[in-house]
Amino acid sequence: MIQQEYELKFAVTDERIAELETQLVDSGFLLDFDHRETDYVPDTPEYLMRQNSFMIRFRGFQAAEGSDILYTLKDKREREDVQHYQELQAKFSDPEITEVFTEVNQRLAELGIDPVPNEVLRLQTLDEIIPVVRAAGLTGNRMLSDKDRKQYSRGDLVVTIDRLPKDIGQFVELEAPTKEAVYTLKDELGFADQDIDTRNYGLIIQTAQKERGATEE
Repeated sequence: MIQQEYELKFAVTDERIAELETQLVDSGFLLDFDHRETDYVPDTPEYLMRQNSFMIRFRGFQAAEGSDILYTLKDKREREDVQHYQELQAKFSDPEITEVFTEVNQRLAELGIDPVPNEVLRLQTLDEIIPVVRAAGLTGNRMLSDKDRKQYSRGDLVVTIDRLPKDIGQFVELEAPTKEAVYTLKDELGFADQDIDTRNYGLIIQTAQKERGATEE
């Protein structure tokens, strides 16, 4: 089922993370997981998905019950401070993954993009998935990156703490099912409007790489 997601992102320091985790526990948030993730976001050679504010993502991660792949469609709806997405996702181990996979391929067809092959669902790692996806024509690479993620939740509110490679930084994402709820959460946790980072991780990583390249020249 398609879900609505409203998201705010903030760059943070180690000190702010320590303070935030205490805030979260004290205000009733529970730790959902603490693990490393690898995100792979393909696109067509012409980057048609990005041009249409559309994204598919394969996220590999190691959980207590074993490794898995989370397959996600994100359809961006707003470009203001708050990021508003229609989101559809399932883990490869979930019973509904075939239904989700079929719906994502239908959405790709609406953009004139060939489907992701069903054989992908029989694979277990990104190392296996990436060449199959590329062979199907999705040779554009919007992101392939690792991060360490902690996720806390309270009801339908979600707070994630992401540690990307050292030269890229650390970020907190606030997620809620409505725009009003995500801004209320921002205020509750003491984040300021002027500190909102409207970039997605793909753009954040690209910016850091360009800055690193300019420094090395």
